[in-house]
Amino acid sequence: MKLETASPPVFGKENDMSKEKVALRAEGLSFKYPGSSDLVLKEIDFEIEGPGVYLLLGRTGSGKSTLIHLLTGIIPWLGAGDLTGSLRVLGSDPASTPLPHMPAKPGVLLQSPEVQFFHRTVTEELGSCMDRKNSYAEAFGLPVLIDRKVNQLSVGERKKVALSRLLLGDYPLLIMDEPFTNLDRDARAVLIEWMKSVSREKVLFISTHVIPEKLLTSVRAFLILEGGKLEFFENDDGIVRDRLKDYIVPGRFVPLGKPGRNGKPEVIELEGIAFEYGGREVLNDLSLRLTRGSIVGIHGSNGSGKTTLLRIVARLLKPGKGVIRGSPRPGLLFQDPERQLLFASVEREIAFSARDKRQIGEILERVGLADKLKVHVSELSYGEKERLALAAILAADPDILLLDEPSQGLDLVELRRLAGILREERERGKSMIIVSHDLEFLETLSDAVYELRGGKLHEK
Repeated sequence: MKLETASPPVFGKENDMSKEKVALRAEGLSFKYPGSSDLVLKEIDFEIEGPGVYLLLGRTGSGKSTLIHLLTGIIPWLGAGDLTGSLRVLGSDPASTPLPHMPAKPGVLLQSPEVQFFHRTVTEELGSCMDRKNSYAEAFGLPVLIDRKVNQLSVGERKKVALSRLLLGDYPLLIMDEPFTNLDRDARAVLIEWMKSVSREKVLFISTHVIPEKLLTSVRAFLILEGGKLEFFENDDGIVRDRLKDYIVPGRFVPLGKPGRNGKPEVIELEGIAFEYGGREVLNDLSLRLTRGSIVGIHGSNGSGKTTLLRIVARLLKPGKGVIRGSPRPGLLFQDPERQLLFASVEREIAFSARDKRQIGEILERVGLADKLKVHVSELSYGEKERLALAAILAADPDILLLDEPSQGLDLVELRRLAGILREERERGKSMIIVSHDLEFLETLSDAVYELRGGKLHEK
């Protein structure tokens, strides 16, 4: 069916960028995945000409990443679907011209940055960009990472390398999918300052589930996806405070009350734990005690060893030194859900893990995926895949939950849902270790919050 197209709204038209050099243009853009009758995007129209920050917002599963994949050519070059309407990126059609062959190329950051890596070391990955000096890249910690192997980096450190490519590159347009997730507080601050500094000369098209308050003054327009439709408006303080209150940090969710210390028996105890990667010390004389029904929150800078600690507790890694007492059945939520999901369909994923098949529907209802039972996993958004991975863990009914960045990429509604699920699991006697850069989230839920620094845990 041929779709009618409307005249798209134009942002930044007062700038001297000509019509032939429009950064982004969508006209009557609609899309659905193979085998689905539901449109993810419905006749979307917009046009962006001038420099500035343009934020793409929406609930988890609203289609933000789908639009990013269309803009960057991932669909249709690496994924299929039914597309109607037209799309232009710096004058080129990404559906017919792959990104590397475009006359003018955008800089791209995907939600899972490791899929953009093709080399063994950080130096090889950055290539000729290394010849350029950039104070923001240095503040980002790039010099510390430069001699490391990519497969030895934490998820947050990989994000820093992918972002450094953009910081060091010379792109008129930057397309970024959830750039703030997985970064520690200092790295987020550096990234925001860099965005503000380049927004006067570059177009930054950013998909995000939250708006850092310090970036608000540099935002030119907001684009909100709801039900496949796109709502757009220019930045106005009154509109922002009213329409976007659920997206602005801080103050994303109502505190749910911290549980008290329960004085119950130990579930697991770590004493004097040490661990190294390739001669680099990660953990040193670390100790931790977890009791039944307690929640411990852990934060720390990228690469500080948080994920390593969770893997040691889950018995996936063996420490070089130290003692582990207790053998609870662990349920480990990976930082990247796509590395954890094993099957093509949501139903098979849950059925494989479930100890009681009769509870599959109830568990999917708890995580907000009750209507996705028969859906192919590839059709889920990143946030929905996170919830599916959590559902699979809950279905296995482990003794202890080990959650690596469980709140990343979640909108306000899903963040509140997650907090409620974790409190329910605690009331059932489950113990948890939650790793997150989201201090507000940790402080709301945890009995104790620790910073992992210098290989040891320091109580906040």
